[in-house]
Amino acid sequence: MVSLQVQSGVSMPAMNGTGIHIDNFNPPQVHQALDPPQTSQAIQTLSQIHDALEAVYSPRSTNDRRKEATAFLEQAKRDPQAPQLGQRLASDGSQPFAVRHYGLSLLEYPIKYKWDELDEEETTVLRGWVVQLAQGLRDDDAVFLRNKVAQLWEEVAKRSWAIDWLDMDALLVELWQGSLPHKTLVLYVLETLSEDVFNREDAAAALRGNDLAKACVDIFAPAAVLKQHYPSRGVEVEVRHGDEGWIKRLTNLLDWCLDNHPQKDERVHSCSIKVLATLKATVTWIMPKALHAARFLDHLYKALGVGDIQIQLATTEVLFAFYNRSHGPFVQEPEYTEMFTSMLAPERVNLLKDVYQYSLVDVYDLDDRKYALCKKFAEVMSMIGEFIEQRPSALPQHNVDLASFFDLLLEILRSPSLVVSIPVLHAWTRLLRCKAVNGSDTVTRLIPILLETCSSRLLRYESLPDDTDDTTFLFLIEDFDTLPERHAFLGNYRRYCMEVVEVIVRLKPFDAMHHILGQAERLFQNLYDGQPAFQIHTYTKNSIAFLRADAQVTIVEAALKGYLKRLADGDNIEKEREAECKSLEAYLEQWCHTILNIPVEDPDIKKKLIQAATTFATKALYENSEYAMWLVEYFLSLDIKDRPEFPKYSEAAKALEVEVMADLQRLAMLFANDMLGAYDQLDIRVQQILADPSSDGRRKAGCQAFLFIIIQRATILSEDNRRPRLQAMLQPVKESWQTPEVLSAMSSYDSFCDFLGVGRIIDFLRRQEFDKTEDWSSRELTPEGKAKQAEIISRCNRLPLRLLKTMLGASTEKLHEDSSIYKAACLLWADVIPAVLPGVLRLIGFSQAFTDLNNWSHLPNEHQQLVRKILTDRFWQAGISNESKDEFYARISGSKTSYEGFASTVRGSVRQIRETCYFVLYGMTRLQEHFYGIPDLAEPLAEALFTNANGLSAHQLSVLLSISTSLIEVCPANLRSQFLPPLLINLFTKLDNRISAEWEALERQKLEIAEAGTLVEEMKSESILRQLTHSTIQLISSLLEQPNGKQCISCRSTNANLCPVVLSLPTSPSQPSMRTFVLSHPNILEPLILFATHALRMRDSRSCSVVTRVLRSIIPAFQQRQHHSSSPPSSSASSAEAAGAAAAHQVREFISTEVLKACITSIHEPYFVELQRELAALVASILLLYAPTTATPREVLLSLPGMGAEKVDRALERIVHQSKGDEKFQRAVVLDLLEGVRGVSIHEQGRIERSAPRGRPKVQERFMEVDPSAAAAGMGRKDSPDLAGVADMFGAG
Repeated sequence: MVSLQVQSGVSMPAMNGTGIHIDNFNPPQVHQALDPPQTSQAIQTLSQIHDALEAVYSPRSTNDRRKEATAFLEQAKRDPQAPQLGQRLASDGSQPFAVRHYGLSLLEYPIKYKWDELDEEETTVLRGWVVQLAQGLRDDDAVFLRNKVAQLWEEVAKRSWAIDWLDMDALLVELWQGSLPHKTLVLYVLETLSEDVFNREDAAAALRGNDLAKACVDIFAPAAVLKQHYPSRGVEVEVRHGDEGWIKRLTNLLDWCLDNHPQKDERVHSCSIKVLATLKATVTWIMPKALHAARFLDHLYKALGVGDIQIQLATTEVLFAFYNRSHGPFVQEPEYTEMFTSMLAPERVNLLKDVYQYSLVDVYDLDDRKYALCKKFAEVMSMIGEFIEQRPSALPQHNVDLASFFDLLLEILRSPSLVVSIPVLHAWTRLLRCKAVNGSDTVTRLIPILLETCSSRLLRYESLPDDTDDTTFLFLIEDFDTLPERHAFLGNYRRYCMEVVEVIVRLKPFDAMHHILGQAERLFQNLYDGQPAFQIHTYTKNSIAFLRADAQVTIVEAALKGYLKRLADGDNIEKEREAECKSLEAYLEQWCHTILNIPVEDPDIKKKLIQAATTFATKALYENSEYAMWLVEYFLSLDIKDRPEFPKYSEAAKALEVEVMADLQRLAMLFANDMLGAYDQLDIRVQQILADPSSDGRRKAGCQAFLFIIIQRATILSEDNRRPRLQAMLQPVKESWQTPEVLSAMSSYDSFCDFLGVGRIIDFLRRQEFDKTEDWSSRELTPEGKAKQAEIISRCNRLPLRLLKTMLGASTEKLHEDSSIYKAACLLWADVIPAVLPGVLRLIGFSQAFTDLNNWSHLPNEHQQLVRKILTDRFWQAGISNESKDEFYARISGSKTSYEGFASTVRGSVRQIRETCYFVLYGMTRLQEHFYGIPDLAEPLAEALFTNANGLSAHQLSVLLSISTSLIEVCPANLRSQFLPPLLINLFTKLDNRISAEWEALERQKLEIAEAGTLVEEMKSESILRQLTHSTIQLISSLLEQPNGKQCISCRSTNANLCPVVLSLPTSPSQPSMRTFVLSHPNILEPLILFATHALRMRDSRSCSVVTRVLRSIIPAFQQRQHHSSSPPSSSASSAEAAGAAAAHQVREFISTEVLKACITSIHEPYFVELQRELAALVASILLLYAPTTATPREVLLSLPGMGAEKVDRALERIVHQSKGDEKFQRAVVLDLLEGVRGVSIHEQGRIERSAPRGRPKVQERFMEVDPSAAAAGMGRKDSPDLAGVADMFGAG
């Protein structure tokens, strides 16, 4: 217990190491003079505090001196006599403000960290001191000093108000009658109290959550409102003073401020802002009836019209805070509805228009405050718009100007700032779907402008050159610091634009489709208007012409989606308009013919047009086989010229060829019967392509797969005819793996290297003087080097991987597993797999071994350095690399004939082999039992995947993790026990060792790398490591979390292995869920839970957040088993039960020690400040479910410095017996218990306790989230896992 009584001779450590004795510090009573005698010892103490503060704040102090002074000041807070000293310093007006502020900190320590250890007399003294300090504040006291006093008031209130402090409201009202500074102090108390009780995760407030919440309602709401609307509401403790309530007092003060020229008087202006901040904290929880009684909206309306940017912004923040309350018991009250509808009155809509016009800014002369107002104002308008969509029937019949309000929404939508525009754009996507809105003339007249605006905004702004002088682009540069943020935002903006186009077409299908397609055709006919004509040697991937074409195709695709949905409506298409539908379909076909016949030399634009034409064939014109056959003929006769001397163009031409092959196969799947009739002609054309030496392997494999699909999917072909023809098509695949050359290449690692032409690569490198060349990208290859490079590429392509991958993918793509065609495909491949799978596994092992430097350890050190440089991937990373993605690829393409290009060929060939093998494995997973059921496959598969994986880089490991995830998730339940254990154990053991070591190395190297000037490379490495860590955690989550997505954190399961939720799931005992399978196999669970524990300490907040949730979900599964059966178990059952109980005990003890320690350590590290809520919840779960049966959690807590048994036992009692399943209360107990472990507030470790003004407010988070629907596609080849490891974020070379 901290004593506030006299203790002579108590010492505090001095900075010089000697004790400072504080004698004769008699504790003054609340109402006596606080002026103890100035003894020489006290004077010495004050002198040392002055010296220490001077050392801390002086810029001339050395670091050692500042640290020593800080340590002294912190240690002084712990002295039993510190509160008396603090009260004296804080109340002494002659002291400097910094000294008085430090005195308040001395008072703060016992209030925040020792309150529960004080008796009633001591808490009363402390509370009296705080009240006296508040009453004694002067007008000339510094703001930070007044705020600190208010903070202490609020800290005391959270602990004693409505318990033994019942006159707090009366004291606040008394202060309210004083000067503006006293009013400001009251405002601070009310704001922070509202925030901590209702809006923040504050431990002290949460411990008394319901009592404090009820007390806040009592003092804020007018008494008449409480009495009239809640007559049965009991008042156990009377805490309010007067009938008015703080809502009314706040709005009255706001009115007074607005009437007293806040623009001219800074004190009045500051008070206005503070009142609005307090209202913002209050409106998130107060009942709308109380706001209505205080004429709340009238006051805000008045504040909006003041014409001061700061007041208008603060007012808008208040409106945003209230309108954001879309759920809760009050949303159906008429007062809540009126808060929205009254804003639609004509005079108020006119004011809203004026405010928006006043907030407009020029991007070339940006006013940050105005721009912040403009963005927040747009969000408020969008909320009103969304309310109209949700509750159109609530709109009054009179005194509403919807036409003007919708005009305002349209004006905001057309803002050149997309950040301003996006909330209203989102509102329009909802309004246009509302029948009560989209059928009105008010909205119908706006549809053409909406369509034009959204169409023009589908341009990919992120691909524009950096020197683009476009207003919208410049606003984006202003709003987003990093490319990933810009990409995420623009992706959502485009999605909303497409939704608007889609809805408009659904409403007006015929007119809109004709308009959109006609506009697109005109653009495609005049792509280069105002632009230089296309030239191969000047080709760039994102030319203005391409971006315009891309945007137009996106509009067409959105329109098609809307048209198809309208057709799906069925009865909504009137019978008399069926002819119009037929006419439109004829126009669609004609349109496709027209755009494909436009001469286009840019391969990227051509690819877009082909994609659009194919989409029409498979969606809107799926019954038009003549058009489909015309498309096939067009594709097969398409002459795609490759110009290797122009690398960037060559890459684009190859991508076009890949797209053509994919579209051919899509058509074959849908029109197989029609194509079977023309099969002989198609076969002739394909054979010509196969015989053409200029056709590359991709095109040849694609054509063979095209013919395979026709035979496989044609339903008019009998099974007796189909099977032998398909077997004949697969025979070359099988035979290609049995040739002497391929068998020799796969016989050993050395043979593999020799086959690729890299067996004696070191000799070649030395001969070409690679070891004497510093910058490989600056030196061109010799003719011998170019020949060697071509040889490696040729040899790599001679491995029969591409045909295997293509045919395997074509065999199962878009086939349902219950279909006869799918089953027949599985049987076909069952004969092929034994011939190819052993070779695939060997190639995986060899290609991974090539990257392992241990396999090169026999070389001299200088030669090992060459190998290391050869194996180092070049990659681009969004938001980190100093160049754009296009510039990166241009640099890679431009260096193909350099020494660096040769190195890229070597590692790229090995990577291609490895990742193609991964794709093959993924294709085999689609064969289900025919792959997973192969006897004794698991061990050699795990060996091939993981034995030689030590040399893989972090992003190469990500690719391995991706294929491993597919292998695990697709495994049939009945084969898990024989297939998954080796895979899971090896995978997570490898990942844990590697990722943990990478994080440790990263932390060690950060400073060194920064000093060496290679921070960009370090950032790229760290970003990839974060992605790998998160992907691993996501896999663990999919394996261990509840199958129904719910968490059983507070369940009191009596089963050692499963919580009741899992037991209640309708799963067959022979096919348990994946969670059940993993939890019932301790050898599998061990590496998973070990990695999860290590992840709690890895500095990646996203991964740490997920892993806390995962660990919480499994904690109930390992509660100690309780026996309820009276009959003894059988010997075998008893043995199994004992084994299960022993395993559960081990897991339980591991969680109670290692997991608990990791959580506590992270809670008290600044990096994890934003995760303290999740970490505290995990600690609470451990204490709730394990502390009643094992002493281990208690012992861990007692081992912490300064943690007494009484304090720990009190916390355990609260969590286990008093929390009643209230997770917020449990978290609060944990945070309160741990907050004083080091004597440092959790808030002080990094979390900003009060919002700080920012020049550019963040875009609302909902507009920065990646669209979850993008991940909800099917299982086609295009939806296979990202085995390249570089999609969107990474590029490799």
